[in-house]
Amino acid sequence: MKTLRFIGMAIIAVIMSVNFVACSSDDENKSDSPLVGTWIMTKSIKDGHTRIPGQNGFDSGLGLVFSANGTFYNLVENEKAEDGKYSYDEKGNTLTLIYTDDETLFCSVKSFSESALIISYTEGSSAREDYFVKQ
Repeated sequence: MKTLRFIGMAIIAVIMSVNFVACSSDDENKSDSPLVGTWIMTKSIKDGHTRIPGQNGFDSGLGLVFSANGTFYNLVENEKAEDGKYSYDEKGNTLTLIYTDDETLFCSVKSFSESALIISYTEGSSAREDYFVKQ
């Protein structure tokens, strides 16, 4: 009888082990992208002219918010504006923003650290460079 009870407990232990191994972890979907977080624009240079958010008619509260799941959104007046998906190629220093309206913006990452980000891109026929600090 003790042998039968031991075999029964062993079978239950094996079933429980398989059950725990079969469950996936929620951590698998997390990105370790260094971009994740809120980035506030400090200035923008367009065609050689420097613009400061909140001055001379330039919107204030501008920024980008990157999530670990590969999505992002723009901030305008500190409110969520356009959104989409992003990809960041550290080796190629390229940030690609794919907006939900099918517009894609290819940015060159000029400088990047834990607290500062500078990207450049073409907007229409204008060259633009945006400066951000991490909030």
